[in-house]
Amino acid sequence: MSTDSDRLLVQQIRRSDARAWEHLIARYEGRLFAFVHRRIKDLAACEDIVQECFIGFFTSLPNYDD
Repeated sequence: MSTDSDRLLVQQIRRSDARAWEHLIARYEGRLFAFVHRRIKDLAACEDIVQECFIGFFTSLPNYDD
């Protein structure tokens, strides 16, 4: 379940607020990277997977229903 601050960030990102996007990445990048790295020990592959996750989130944003 998303928090109120996550919902606000998504609303701001939908309005093309670059700072909100930076905040969202800063909030989740480390945890996501750690999760992926525990399963895949290749650092370059982990970085690519995390980047693809954020790209996937961004491209699916029009379909996101909080």
